[in-house]
Amino acid sequence: MNIIVITLIFISSGIAYEQFSRVSTLQKYKPKGSLVDIGLRMLHLDCRGSGPPIVILESGLDTLGSSSWCVVQDRLAKLTRTCAHDRAGIMWSHPRPYKSNLMEAIANDLNKAIVLTDEKPSYILVSHSFGGPYITKFTELYGDKVAGIVFVDSPHPEQMDLVREIEMPLISSITNKASQVLSHFMNIMGLTRLINMQDKRRFQNQPDYNSDMIKAFAPLSGDTLSH
Repeated sequence: MNIIVITLIFISSGIAYEQFSRVSTLQKYKPKGSLVDIGLRMLHLDCRGSGPPIVILESGLDTLGSSSWCVVQDRLAKLTRTCAHDRAGIMWSHPRPYKSNLMEAIANDLNKAIVLTDEKPSYILVSHSFGGPYITKFTELYGDKVAGIVFVDSPHPEQMDLVREIEMPLISSITNKASQVLSHFMNIMGLTRLINMQDKRRFQNQPDYNSDMIKAFAPLSGDTLSH
């Protein structure tokens, strides 16, 4: 019985610590751009500079969100209007409350945000890593608004299909599910946050403030990546 009580206290304390830390994180780190109401939830869009065309920066499959491009955006904004955003559930953007086609949902979210903030086309889309398929889908849906696209270390459009054909589906599914469960458990228990606090490494090409901010948001943003 004592073991059960101790376990329950440990779990409750971890959850309480994480929830308190998430509130503190939102109070300490304010969004650099605007929180745009795209329909029952908010999407963070950070636009700076002036002049056409508008450059839209898309991050890769990570928890950095709009901060991924902070150094590049600062420089581009001196030349033309430049926007970066946090996908649903990343950093300040609210999570998507329903399941949907991921690529299409991401493209629709971004389009709603830039339309509602009156950011007029045409757009030049720039992506890093797995952001490539995201801007490809945006171009498929809203090609009349896109003047050009730039891929930075992005996968080939057929790469993911080839990987799925080579993998053993059952083993891959089991391994992926176990990884998701473990990641979610660590996030809600505050373990991810505690590990990040002990990790003195900084994110490459990120100011110290941004590195601390990204680590603080990691448990919340990580839940999005693990689902």
